[in-house]
Amino acid sequence: MTYTAIIRNRGQLTIPDKIREQLDWVETSMPITIAVRGKHEIVLQPVKKVQGKQRKMLLQTMKKIRKLPSAKTNLTQFVINDRQNRL
Repeated sequence: MTYTAIIRNRGQLTIPDKIREQLDWVETSMPITIAVRGKHEIVLQPVKKVQGKQRKMLLQTMKKIRKLPSAKTNLTQFVINDRQNRL
């Protein structure tokens, strides 16, 4: 099944309800990985092994990063680097 969504002016993308209902791992404010697979494809996956204190700390750090000037911040790269350093 294919769905259409709109990327907003700040790069935000809302995953349609019908897709979220099919995935048991989608929660509000949960970290995900975004992988680029070619020129026209991205893959979204839940960040694994993040629970309890680690999840809380990751979410707090992400909130701090979001407050930084956006021109110097790449939240996706931050999350990828953070996960690689913790595994």
